[in-house]
Amino acid sequence: MIEQGTTNADIKSLRILCAALMVGMIIFTAIAVAINSFDPIANDSLQVYSNIALAVSVGFALIFFLTARYFFSKRMIAIKNSSVNVYEKLNQYRTAFVSYMALCEAPGLLAVVLFLLSGVYWLLLVPIAMILAIAAKFPTKQKLINDMELNWTEQQEME
Repeated sequence: MIEQGTTNADIKSLRILCAALMVGMIIFTAIAVAINSFDPIANDSLQVYSNIALAVSVGFALIFFLTARYFFSKRMIAIKNSSVNVYEKLNQYRTAFVSYMALCEAPGLLAVVLFLLSGVYWLLLVPIAMILAIAAKFPTKQKLINDMELNWTEQQEME
């Protein structure tokens, strides 16, 4: 049996981590927009590459997002089929979740850097999409239960 409050503390720590990554990306994007508005870093020589930067950023975002979803779902299948206790399943879920967030955050941060260099506002759609992808997986107890497909006994252990 899991100690009382352990799973709640673990879920809370996942929420804090998730919120911190989203807020960090939002703040970085806001700072980049402010810098670009007041004193643009981008120069005319880089404008030639702005379409390439947009294509690369969107391409990386798609590849990384699809990879994140694929590996997350593979890990959820492995967790569902494992015979370990709930606490170990929660540890495995944490690993899968952090990997998912990292794979979603990387192209968002790349797009913000490319925005700083090129000044193309369309690039800001990538971090917005990645923030939404992370927010869609925001951990709640019910999401964890659904993702890991815990049986009734395991759900009671999480209480």
